[in-house]
This record gives sequence, C-alpha cells and structure tokens, in this order.
Amino acid sequence: MSGCPFSDSEGTSRPSVRWFNSDENVMEKCTLCNHLTAASDGVENGRDTADPEHAVPPCVHNCACRARYYGDLDDPNSGASQALAAAEKSGKKVYSLESGTATPATKYILSESTAAWRGMGEKTVTQAMD
Repeated sequence: MSGCPFSDSEGTSRPSVRWFNSDENVMEKCTLCNHLTAASDGVENGRDTADPEHAVPPCVHNCACRARYYGDLDDPNSGASQALAAAEKSGKKVYSLESGTATPATKYILSESTAAWRGMGEKTVTQAMD
C-alpha cells in the first residue's frame, strides 16, 4: 500500500502504512490516526472537520471518490455499517482477509463490474457476505 500522505502526531509523514521505528526498534503500522480519532464517535461533522468528538481519519475525509468509510461495525447507524448494509442489499460482495485466529475489521466492498477479488498466494481469502 502506498504511503500515507498525512502526518502523525509529531508531524512526521510516513513512507508506508507500515514502517520501522528506529528509536524503539519496532515495526509500526497505521492506526487510522488514533491520535485524532480517539475521542470520536466516528460520525464526521461536515461543518467542522477539526471537531474531536466527530473526527474521522484524514484518509477517509479526503478520499476524492468517497471510497473509504470509518465507524463502528457494531453500530448499525455508523457510516461503515450503513455502507456494508447498502452493498449487501445491492448485491455487491464484501470481503475480508483471514489472519490466523484474528478477525480483521477491515472490509472490502467490490463491484463485479470494476474489480475482482484475488487470492494472496498461500494466504486464504474469504468472502464475508454473498
């Protein structure tokens, strides 16, 4: 995945969604700008994008195609849950990557007319909804 065009809480741009933190000698990954969204309900305030109670990650807010959603998948009123429900209702398929015993929260909505789900080598790819 390409690098995040936004800065972290220290103002450092990241070259990728995963990077090596040489100060702590560990790999780090995208947190969906947790420093901005920690107090958020996940529902963006369109009039005040700096509202901490209604913040979404900058990659979601700035997505020109409105292809990214953010929210609590357990809350049927969140933008993410509503997008998944609308996709299922319209017949689009929703996928997620299996990761051992973990249950990934990231979902992928694909339109058969524009995309095809492909396997990832030896890794298992599952279809979450039909």
